[in-house]
Amino acid sequence: SEAFKNIVKKCAFIIFPSCSEGIPGSVINVMVYGLMPIVPSVAGIRIKDFGIEIKELTRESIKESIIKAVNLSEKEIEKKSLACANDTTENYSIEKYYYEFKRALIDILGRKNEM
Repeated sequence: SEAFKNIVKKCAFIIFPSCSEGIPGSVINVMVYGLMPIVPSVAGIRIKDFGIEIKELTRESIKESIIKAVNLSEKEIEKKSLACANDTTENYSIEKYYYEFKRALIDILGRKNEM
């Protein structure tokens, strides 16, 4: 919705300090708009050089990650935000999912024929 897009435009980061969901769709959905993820490695999101990893799921570690984020310069934020949006669009699109799913099925079916 337009209201959602307006909120996202005012943000630079998505903070997701959870270990209960693998590759959370809520994070991916806003990364497309350039919101940089602040997530633990167990979230399963490849943060590459545009995200910030929460080292441990403790208050102190979450605080350290947020401080790291707010200390980025405006130029760094713009660069990382663009990289985040581009990478997410490329790697988490419906087309990419279709391609990877099809490839996995072909691989599985091919191996079944070998048995």
